[in-house]
Amino acid sequence: MPRRPVETAHPGRAPRTPDRGARPRPSVQDDQGARHARSARSCCTTGNCFDCRFWNEKVTWAANGDTVPSRTPGSPDDRVARARGLHYVIRPMDHTTPAQYLGFGGRLFTFQFADGSTVTSNNVMCQGEIPTHWRNRLPDNAVIVPAEQRTGAIPFGPPRARRPASDHS
Repeated sequence: MPRRPVETAHPGRAPRTPDRGARPRPSVQDDQGARHARSARSCCTTGNCFDCRFWNEKVTWAANGDTVPSRTPGSPDDRVARARGLHYVIRPMDHTTPAQYLGFGGRLFTFQFADGSTVTSNNVMCQGEIPTHWRNRLPDNAVIVPAEQRTGAIPFGPPRARRPASDHS
C-alpha cells in the first residue's frame, strides 16, 4: 500500500492550495511619484532592498560628477556613462591585463558625452539596464560611438608605454 504524503502545518500559515497560489504584489509609489509594480526587479517601499541600494549608489556617482573613485591608487577615477538606458563604468585603458579579464573581453568602446568630451577604453563594465522608475534620476549622459565613426579618439587613462624599437638587421 503506497503512503500518502503528510502535509505539515506551519504555525500561522495556511497550507498552499491550488486556489491559493502566488498573490500579485501591490504597486508602490516611489519618491518621485511614479507608480510601478513591486517585484524582484523593482524597488521596495523602504528603499533598503538590494535594487534600491544598488541604484542609489549610481545616483551618488552621478551627483559626484559621474565618476567612481578608482580602486587603484594613482589611477584616474573611473568614469560613468549612461547610454540607451544602460549604465556603464569606464575604467582606464588597460594594455597589460589579458582581454578575458577586462570588461566586454577587452572590446574597444568610445563614448561621447553630452558636454562634447569623448572617452575611449577597452575596459568597460555594464551594470545593466536602468529600471524605468530610476531613469528620471539617471538620465542618459552619453552616446556610444559606432566603431566606423571613431576618429582621433583619445584613450582614457595613462598613455601606453612604448617599447624601444629593436634593430633586427
